[in-house]
Amino acid sequence: QLQQQAALAQQQQQLNALNQLQAQQLQQQQLPANFPNFNLPPVEKIGGPKYRQLLKTIEEIGKDLKPLYCNNKLSAERYKRDLIHLRNCLRECQAEVEKERVSQNQKLAADLAKLDKEHSSSRSGSLHFIHDYSNPSLSTWEIPTEGGVFRFTFLPDQSKLIAALTTGRLAIISSDYSIIESDVISDTMLLDVSPSPCPSSSTVLTSTNQGSLILYDIDRMDTIQRWDAHSLPWTNEPCEVWTCEMMNDTVVCSGGEDTVLKVWDTRSIEKPSSQIKMFDAGVTFIESIGEKTLLTGSYDEWIRVIDMRAPKTPIHQVKCDGGVWHLEKTRTGWIASCMYGGWIMIDDQFQPIAQDCAAGATLLYGSGLSPDGKTMAYCTFNDYTLSISRLSNDQTWPDIYPISS
Repeated sequence: QLQQQAALAQQQQQLNALNQLQAQQLQQQQLPANFPNFNLPPVEKIGGPKYRQLLKTIEEIGKDLKPLYCNNKLSAERYKRDLIHLRNCLRECQAEVEKERVSQNQKLAADLAKLDKEHSSSRSGSLHFIHDYSNPSLSTWEIPTEGGVFRFTFLPDQSKLIAALTTGRLAIISSDYSIIESDVISDTMLLDVSPSPCPSSSTVLTSTNQGSLILYDIDRMDTIQRWDAHSLPWTNEPCEVWTCEMMNDTVVCSGGEDTVLKVWDTRSIEKPSSQIKMFDAGVTFIESIGEKTLLTGSYDEWIRVIDMRAPKTPIHQVKCDGGVWHLEKTRTGWIASCMYGGWIMIDDQFQPIAQDCAAGATLLYGSGLSPDGKTMAYCTFNDYTLSISRLSNDQTWPDIYPISS
């Protein structure tokens, strides 16, 4: 009897466990299903709507090629129509790409401006005067400036040096190394400065990285004129005016990222008096070398001499191995600073005579020769270095740095 009771109790326990398991399974069947949640990235679209329209047009043209070979008139008409549409699409795509580029640049500029505002005390620059080429470390006079020095030049009488600063100011340094900085004349960077060639004039022309030109009186420390000069062709957004030149007090020139060299009459600045559009990239250097003659450099790696009266064809042109940022006069010609292409010397007939491409490995922005032509100095941007070399009496620069074939 005891064994029967124990067996019954065990069966009851098994029955209870089975009922509990069935109840749990029924409850799970009534609950909503839980699926894993994956956050998939959105499908990336390559190009904008104009780009996709361009691809579609190219595809349609491809369908008509075979019938076109068989003199199918309907395909020929459709082919002509699609070609016109393709040209329009190409222009629209270029405008779309340019707009996106400008948008990205503006965002980058805003981020940089925010960073600069947070660390404004770290923005500074300086000018260095070297008195002894043989021992520059012991014969250098440093003049600190509030902002970075983008470009500088001497006044016609050589009495003062004037520099364009990245803080929107001009710095004027006298022969005794005293410095005077103007008030902020632009809330953007100044990129270049050019004094009037008239010794009695106190007017200078300066350019900005936001498309403007400014005439400024350095005696009165006052702005004379300001106008919008350069903008990108597809978006009409202001662009960098890399270089400017005063021909006289009424005629000035400017060159910008828009690949155009413009000539202005300061008495009527609503539009340029002429435009020179032979460049394939931004215009980076302009200097007057005659009453109607300009020496120019460009990112397109060409040095050009242009007659303003007949600007369609250069008088001279020299192909370089890098963007031409600056040209400096020497006793026998010019020396050009060609960024990653190093430096190149040309004679007064604008024929290359010496070259050192390797000097541009760390981005060469400035170079020049001493008055006797025996000492060369050039500065490179990426490694903050000024390099100086000197010839012996029986050497010439073409002997050491011949033109590469």
